[in-house]
Amino acid sequence: MLNIFDANSWVRRFLEADSSGLPIRNLVTDANISNDVSVYVWDGKGGNDRRRKLFPGYKANRTPPAENIFATMNLARKAFRHSKAIQVQVAGYEGDDVIAALVGQYATTTEVAIWSTDRDLYALCATPGVTHPTVTNPKTTPELIRLYKATVGDPSDHIPGIKGFGAKTWEGCDKENLQGWYRGVRPLDHGVGDVAECFEIPMGCARWLHENQALARTMYQIVGFMPPTNAEIEAGTTVGRRDDVALNNLLRGFLQ
Repeated sequence: MLNIFDANSWVRRFLEADSSGLPIRNLVTDANISNDVSVYVWDGKGGNDRRRKLFPGYKANRTPPAENIFATMNLARKAFRHSKAIQVQVAGYEGDDVIAALVGQYATTTEVAIWSTDRDLYALCATPGVTHPTVTNPKTTPELIRLYKATVGDPSDHIPGIKGFGAKTWEGCDKENLQGWYRGVRPLDHGVGDVAECFEIPMGCARWLHENQALARTMYQIVGFMPPTNAEIEAGTTVGRRDDVALNNLLRGFLQ
């Protein structure tokens, strides 16, 4: 089993939920006692840049982590170096993109579990042998996560979706035809009424889609994964080495 952790979300969740006062030590202990391989994937510097070039509003106006959370996450990075954990951080890529690449590389030979508070990664469960144990009540199937985000939108990432396209429209639309259009290159060169009929969506949604085809396809592009190459991942990988003495020396000053 390969356990892949979306480190930015998972470690932060652990820090906020752990009541023992020893969250970093507990994380490292979990990695050391596990018989499975643990890979912690961090967001790379400038990870949002390639999507913001396509859509400047991507993840706009997000509140940055508090300084104490940011500092403690940096401590976690240092602590993992003294454990069995593997860490990956690729400049220019979000953690989700790296996780998608790792799934593509290893899911054919081993079972993969993804640990994250992010529902977006549930899309990777379309790959046989991949699970996302922490996801409950997903909005749709893994195969349709990308289409759902592109059409309904995703407020957390500041993705507006199709104007007026909500949960009710999603339930009634022709998802196969919509998916085919987003993946293809054929323009919507028929009238608005034909678009509404083809996709089984309200006239208002059809009108917006007809008038904003390039923007709609851009949103579909950025909500998909943009994985780095294996060489880029290898360059951004740090393999930990268990060293309890070094770990104790590191954490002692932080009352860990």
